[in-house]
Amino acid sequence: DAFISIFKYNASFHDYINLRFYELGDKERKTFLTARMVTAEKNQWGKEEVEKVYNKASFNRIFADRIGRDWLDVNGSDLDEFLAFINKHQTFYAKPKRESLGIGIRKCRLSEIDDAEELYYELKKSDYIIEEELHICEDLQKLNPNSVSQIRIVTICNKDVDILAASLRTGVNVPYNQAGDDLIAQIDIATGVVFTDGVCEDGKIYECHPVSGIRLKGYQVPRWNEIIDVCKQAAKRVPAVKMIGWDVAITDDKICFFEGNPGSGVASMQLADRVGKKELFYQLLNN
Repeated sequence: DAFISIFKYNASFHDYINLRFYELGDKERKTFLTARMVTAEKNQWGKEEVEKVYNKASFNRIFADRIGRDWLDVNGSDLDEFLAFINKHQTFYAKPKRESLGIGIRKCRLSEIDDAEELYYELKKSDYIIEEELHICEDLQKLNPNSVSQIRIVTICNKDVDILAASLRTGVNVPYNQAGDDLIAQIDIATGVVFTDGVCEDGKIYECHPVSGIRLKGYQVPRWNEIIDVCKQAAKRVPAVKMIGWDVAITDDKICFFEGNPGSGVASMQLADRVGKKELFYQLLNN
């Protein structure tokens, strides 16, 4: 069945598992947007343009006014600059420039580092950036004090900028959201209100967050109109990258970006409501 789906629905094995095609019938499967479809479009946007968003150092430079935290490109900095940074920000995140899904992200504490010079050369060799810890607003922090809860906004940039989907993403177990640990709930684009239960990639459904007990359906995302406006304006800075999934942080005084994902991910926008976005994707892309 998974093999047939490659040809019949343009769905890779990864799509088959992540979108849980094994639970869907033929009619439903035909409505789902797959990663293979998005990749086919992304290949037309130009590698250099996509790299501007995908590369975390490049992204942080382009959207410097929306980063909201100190950061350092380790590969472009000397040891003294690195030491000064980690002494100033004694808790920080180390992130590979060219990874997504939370892969390779490390939360570091100066008090736990045995050899800072050794860490510097390790991160430099692996092409990392380091970032000051970003503190999200109390409202989102209450959802799960152990995780950095965030909002994923997916924009489509053509003649105008439209919103394809929006979701609330919060971790279940790990301190920083990673693939496999995300608890995802869909957000109504018009109102900013969560309208589904939360779902994990393994299919487990939660009416309430397992850590805080807060009910997800009906949760009002704060400063919603501002979030939408910020993402639409940001998309216009890199119009060649037609589809971007913006990971948004809401702090006490600002709307910031954790990162941007060219092409976004298809599971996070279709898992919770089980509504395929293929038709809407192509409609907005070709508008």
